[in-house]
Amino acid sequence: MSDPQTEVFRWNTPESRFALLGVPEWGKDYSFASFPGTVPPEVLAWAAEREPRGLILYGAGSRGKTGLGISILRSLVTPTPLPGERLEQWNMMTIPLLPGASMEGITPDYIGAPCHFVQWDRVLEKYRRERFDQTAWFDGLNTDIDVLMIDDVSAEKVSAYKESFLLRHIEWPFEKKGRALILTMNTHPSKWPDVFGDRTTARLLNPKWFLAYEVKGTGLRTGSRNG
Repeated sequence: MSDPQTEVFRWNTPESRFALLGVPEWGKDYSFASFPGTVPPEVLAWAAEREPRGLILYGAGSRGKTGLGISILRSLVTPTPLPGERLEQWNMMTIPLLPGASMEGITPDYIGAPCHFVQWDRVLEKYRRERFDQTAWFDGLNTDIDVLMIDDVSAEKVSAYKESFLLRHIEWPFEKKGRALILTMNTHPSKWPDVFGDRTTARLLNPKWFLAYEVKGTGLRTGSRNG
């Protein structure tokens, strides 16, 4: 008899996993198959290898950055069975709730699936709240998340506090083996020092920290939002 701790439960499917990533409704159809044109081979290689460095997708608006990033997330949760120590977490998160059951103690602010999508302005909304607990936020990332995608990182100059907050996210994947960070932004690397500051830019431009790829294609216009 198979061990229920390690087997893939029948409800732990690629689609049920993708539904847990936090992707907005306008991004639900994004995939490598729907990406217009050829998916860049270096991006495919990054997704396949889960390199120990982050991925930055930058370029002008409506060029497909967000769609490409979400497509990578989809590719990471597609294989069945899933390898690694997160299998039980996926199993538990995809269990259908019984009538009257609750998710007490699980808050969407801090708990997510092993792959997670978040928009930078939404993170900043949390950051601005007087009661926002940064410790709990990063504890959630440290405990539950392996791959984090932060979409549409600000093109406006960030304050010292916001730079420090962003820097913590940038350093997060290097604190434990197996983590990965995807950033999308409209800002060209030549403007990063003015927007993010010298310390953060030094990490973003360091090829040991990030693969930076300029997306020049056409966005996936399946909804009201394009990256």
